[in-house]
Amino acid sequence: MRGKLRPFPFIVISLLIAVVTIAYLIISGGILSSQTSDSFSDLDRIGWIYTEEWGWNPIYHDSRPYVVATTPIPTPTLPPFMTPVPTATPMPTSTPDPSVPSIYTWYAEQDDSATCPRANIYAAQTFEAMFPMLIDSLFLKMYRDADVNYGNITISIRELDVNGHPSGLERSYVTFSSDLIPVGAPGDWVYIDIEDVNVETPFSKFGIVVKANGATSDGKVCLRRNGTSPTYAGGQLEYFNGSSWSSYPGSDLMFAVYRK
Repeated sequence: MRGKLRPFPFIVISLLIAVVTIAYLIISGGILSSQTSDSFSDLDRIGWIYTEEWGWNPIYHDSRPYVVATTPIPTPTLPPFMTPVPTATPMPTSTPDPSVPSIYTWYAEQDDSATCPRANIYAAQTFEAMFPMLIDSLFLKMYRDADVNYGNITISIRELDVNGHPSGLERSYVTFSSDLIPVGAPGDWVYIDIEDVNVETPFSKFGIVVKANGATSDGKVCLRRNGTSPTYAGGQLEYFNGSSWSSYPGSDLMFAVYRK
């Protein structure tokens, strides 16, 4: 056998290297990345969602499965939701502190009914940004009708088209599990920290668009609204029926927009 390469030691070394590599990937989360939120890179996180029941949880652009983080993640401070809620949109009296979001526009009167988006049927609330700002975060009053996972919720900020419908450019969006939505009507306020939307032109108009494609007419994710006599002058409820948008000036969602 002298002068010939013996393959056995080479094969053993190669197998050992492969085993060590696989073990490292499993421990570090490279293979089990879909199982634990700790393996998600913090660079992937684009915002936060807050509910009384679940506290703070990270949200992402894509449809990651919801799991509770097992290690602490630094979270922002929840902006105060004004009580009682004012009924008019304040104009800024000074340059806002860019590190602290403040309430810009909202509606929270006579919460008397709900609208429930589902597969290919979307709901939206329009509003107007009267001066340059960074749109920082949102409050929406929401619930699901049962303790069931109805898939992912997507919330986006879209520019309005020439007809006043939110089918224009998408400026920001986030996705999170419906497991984070409170169960049972009338629901509760859900705080959603989104990617900042830079508003450079005064009187720009936008829509907060809510999609719940895993929900159905029997399994609902719902948004609270005033469907009787709303007084919000800055916008209205919009509804997408699967092919086109329609305006409902007799309804407004329960919502709040925060700016920096």
